[in-house]
Amino acid sequence: MKHIKLRILCIIWASVLMIFAVFVGVINLIVPSHFEKEARNALEYEMEYIDKVKKSDGDSESMEDEEYYGTFLSGNIRFIDFYDEGYSVSDSLDKKTEVNSSEQNDEAEIRKQYSINDLKNGDIKTFQTDRGYYVLVKYYDAFTLDGTYQSTVMYINIQPLVNYMRSLNWLFAIIFVAVMAVMTLIGYKLGRTIEEDQETNRKFFQNSSHELKTPLMAIQGYAEGIQEGVVDIPSSAEIIIHESEKMTDMIDGMLSISKIDANQLTLNFTTSDLREILYDSLRCVEPIQQQKNITITPLFTEDPVWIHCDETQLSRVFVNVLMNGIRHCNSTVVITCTTEGKEAVVRVSDDGNGIAQEDLPHIFDRFYTGTNGSTGIGLALSREILNLHKGSIKAYNEVGAVFEIRLPISKN
Repeated sequence: MKHIKLRILCIIWASVLMIFAVFVGVINLIVPSHFEKEARNALEYEMEYIDKVKKSDGDSESMEDEEYYGTFLSGNIRFIDFYDEGYSVSDSLDKKTEVNSSEQNDEAEIRKQYSINDLKNGDIKTFQTDRGYYVLVKYYDAFTLDGTYQSTVMYINIQPLVNYMRSLNWLFAIIFVAVMAVMTLIGYKLGRTIEEDQETNRKFFQNSSHELKTPLMAIQGYAEGIQEGVVDIPSSAEIIIHESEKMTDMIDGMLSISKIDANQLTLNFTTSDLREILYDSLRCVEPIQQQKNITITPLFTEDPVWIHCDETQLSRVFVNVLMNGIRHCNSTVVITCTTEGKEAVVRVSDDGNGIAQEDLPHIFDRFYTGTNGSTGIGLALSREILNLHKGSIKAYNEVGAVFEIRLPISKN
């Protein structure tokens, strides 16, 4: 797939923009409706309470059970006496506060919108102007000097609350830009990683095809030679077997890595002496060692080194590392086994030319093709197996190449 980074970024931008639009829409559309609903609740509660006050007729005992609780916007209720001055609600209903200039403006707008005869008692109305968002209701006020009831308008202007919420749009915009920047960076890195993985896989299939094609061509060539009777059969059979084993090892490595990725590699853990696993691994590489006339020197600690491991898979790691040393040494490979604190340490060193500096950071990468042209499946598989054992492996140069493997020592 081409342009993966761009596709991921477009998806991220569209998603963040949509979420931002929905969020701002909620703030600017739903929140005002919520405040309007709260204002209606406050006015209804106020009317109910005033009715209870009327019915009590000043009886202090009956009012003791009618404590005023109010609602979210009860403190914002204002009153307009169409026959007198306006006043605002206070902690005590028998106190009236002179209106300020803002409330005078509110009163003027309400008087301009409605006359007292336009309103029905208890019917809550809403209307908006350039400066106000009013929720109001007419009711009969008990607070008159002569004790008679006269119509009064009770209202809440929720415009300041709405304006405050809408003023937060700038803050939301800043947050949106910051989130967009962070998500863009994450998306870019994710897209780049995917593209790099795809490029790595492409190179792997290209290189592995070449690696498989070479032994296949050799097998085919010698098989045809046997068929035509132009080659020595025993030597040809030996070469065919050798090339077949190379292909088998490569395919086994690929399948093992695939199983590890799919969490399908089953490990049978036992407590074992690491030295014995190393001796078994040395016996596995002994035929190649003798064929190439290589000296392998084991230097192991005298005491047992107990580790919790899958012996078969761990031996596979040591065989891979030893085979790598045999292939690249001049004449000698040294393998040591020691303990450092709570870790067992195995070092495999050779007297070869070492690892090229440009290969060192990638030598354990899957399907990495080194400067010598070989595809590094064995070392990549070794690292994956060690990770499953909570161990580690690293490579560096001294006289030649050194591979250092660390494993946790078993508590038992």
